[in-house]
Amino acid sequence: NDQELNSGKWLRNYREELVWSEEGIFEEVTRSAWNKNLMQFEYTEKLSWSSTASQQTEEVVWYLWDGSGWKIEVRYEYEYNNVDSIQAINQFRLDESTGDWYLSYKTKYFYTNDTQLDSIIESSDSGLGLEFYSKDILTFNEHGLPESDIYFQWDGSQWEPLAMDEFAYTPDGKETLYTYYEWDSDEQRFVENLYEENFYNPAGDLMKYTYADYDREAKVWDPWWIDDKYYDENVDGSTLVWPNPFYYAPVSFHHKPVMEVLSLH
Repeated sequence: NDQELNSGKWLRNYREELVWSEEGIFEEVTRSAWNKNLMQFEYTEKLSWSSTASQQTEEVVWYLWDGSGWKIEVRYEYEYNNVDSIQAINQFRLDESTGDWYLSYKTKYFYTNDTQLDSIIESSDSGLGLEFYSKDILTFNEHGLPESDIYFQWDGSQWEPLAMDEFAYTPDGKETLYTYYEWDSDEQRFVENLYEENFYNPAGDLMKYTYADYDREAKVWDPWWIDDKYYDENVDGSTLVWPNPFYYAPVSFHHKPVMEVLSLH
């Protein structure tokens, strides 16, 4: 439900209906939107799931409501290796002229020792069958957290670098720095573009968040968004009940937050 600002009344807006199997496995969600003129919910879309014996996703079908019935929009099939690591996601669309399904998009996952993901290759069909589209080369630290992600695009004959992400963490795994780079074809290197930096107090609560852009002419970082958070160190935040923020993101503090200051430069 959404609250109407003029009247202050709560109005129906959106609804989800969920279906679970007897084993507690999620199988289907049906979404509806409120029609104010007809004063009723109307179907918009539906997603259905099927699972493997080990409860991995096997197939997902996405339906759209055409006013009188459900029409399949996209179908996804999942493949796994012998240790249940995802190997491929195949996206099928329906050719309405022939009634046949065709493979429109494919994502393949590659591993070191079957479990450590090291690269992802995506292919798409623009009318001539599957062709390479993008590639990600991934590295992880000793704790399994991402260290870098290098993104390439296929130019028709070879992989061209496009962008890179780098990550840094505290010893207990909290992200302290995210840096984004873009490939400069003239300089033949990745050039800084932006960063997000986090500082934590000894209890592990976020104290400062900084967002900065890179000034390539001056060759300096320009922090323009700084968010400082302040806590009552004498009050244990875990004993308090915190309201859910937007999008139901989890909320957890070791100490009681008392003030937040946003600075724009």
